[in-house]
Amino acid sequence: MIKAIIWDIGGVLIDDPEYKEFWKGVLGSENLRISFGQGLIDTKEFIYQGAKLTNLSQKEFLKKYKMAYWKGKRNLELIKLFKNNGLKNYIFSDTNPIHLQYLEKIGQDLFKNAEKIFVNKRKKYSESYIEVLKIIKLNAREIIFVDNKREYVKLARKQGINSILYKNNFQLKQSFKKYGLKI
Repeated sequence: MIKAIIWDIGGVLIDDPEYKEFWKGVLGSENLRISFGQGLIDTKEFIYQGAKLTNLSQKEFLKKYKMAYWKGKRNLELIKLFKNNGLKNYIFSDTNPIHLQYLEKIGQDLFKNAEKIFVNKRKKYSESYIEVLKIIKLNAREIIFVDNKREYVKLARKQGINSILYKNNFQLKQSFKKYGLKI
């Protein structure tokens, strides 16, 4: 029996931001983003190194970086479903502290209605899923994980978590029905 849904934010509850376009062609940006996402460097160092990589001032880098992320719009239909599905809702996002400021601003209702929020975790590592399962104290079979990235859905499935690759709202609702959810 399904007891909880673990939701991704970017690309599911909030439309995908344009941060990939921001980093396009910037050599070294992936390592920088991973270091920041894993907490290996702090925000100040991230801004410093990001500005160097993009040949921008630190102030201009931060402004453009935020704007690239802050263009995502809320998926109001899914947010309503998030709030009113009768299950426990968790948020699992590998967002970073700069993006978190934005999410806290436009997603206050999401954060308030979530049982627990997991941010600054790298979803591309199996250990992150194991850690989430330990913290929420539910069996993997009692959970549905929803994400718009195929690689993350595959990783969650390897941990035994029911997972749905999000494509659109209709498809997600149909997938929920396959798990016996009357949403």
